[in-house]
Amino acid sequence: MAVDKQGNWYAQGNGTLVKYSSNGLEEWALRYRAGLNTELTLDEQGNIYTLTYGNGVAKFSPQGKQLWEVSYTPAHDYSGHSADLAV
Repeated sequence: MAVDKQGNWYAQGNGTLVKYSSNGLEEWALRYRAGLNTELTLDEQGNIYTLTYGNGVAKFSPQGKQLWEVSYTPAHDYSGHSADLAV
């Protein structure tokens, strides 16, 4: 879970990202095709960054629009998934 400067909060699980207002009302929810990990963070502009299953990172606007996604292959034979995210 992450909270922006206006008190809106964001949560995700089971491939769904949800934005709630500071009053606790759901503003939007989106189901992400690649599935989402439990890690997410916000930047100063309120954009959302989240880990995707399969070693990727996706960026969403505060309105829930996907801005980009990038995936990577570790240099070594590593079968795990990313576990932490920082902006």
